[in-house]
Amino acid sequence: DVHAMHRRISAHRLPTTGVIALQRDVPTPAGPRTARFECLHLEHGSTAEGLVQAAHHLTPELIHQPHLLEHPNGAKSLSEVVFSVSDLEPFITRYEQFTGYEAQRDGKGWRIDLPRASSLIFLRPEDVAERLPGSLMTTPPSIAALGFEVADLGRVDRILRKSGLRV
Repeated sequence: DVHAMHRRISAHRLPTTGVIALQRDVPTPAGPRTARFECLHLEHGSTAEGLVQAAHHLTPELIHQPHLLEHPNGAKSLSEVVFSVSDLEPFITRYEQFTGYEAQRDGKGWRIDLPRASSLIFLRPEDVAERLPGSLMTTPPSIAALGFEVADLGRVDRILRKSGLRV
């Protein structure tokens, strides 16, 4: 409910775009149809780590079509977003306010588990390097890594190696 989210975020004085109605055409077996969404973005100037948004699909049957969800690598869902953050406390507080969920200690970092199987993970840059050795390091605050649930890890490994990526 992006409207309830907007009310909660506004109470914390986080700057947002407000709820925006969006639509786009998507292919269906019966021809193009218009998918509709309501989105809420945190104002870009308040999120140096990247675009942060929440979306409510008003026509989920048009977005969750099998031919739009299948990918050769077998990715099924986004499972983790890993943030590299020098000053953890205010950053985590902002995401607790944005999501409405409390962060929990997770090793050297913190995590917010969201109800749709995704987790937000917050680490200091040196802890990102330790947890994800060999990663490209970006200037914090940043999105350091994304994790995906896949159907077959062996298939992903073969695709990455065939593409010349080190794993």
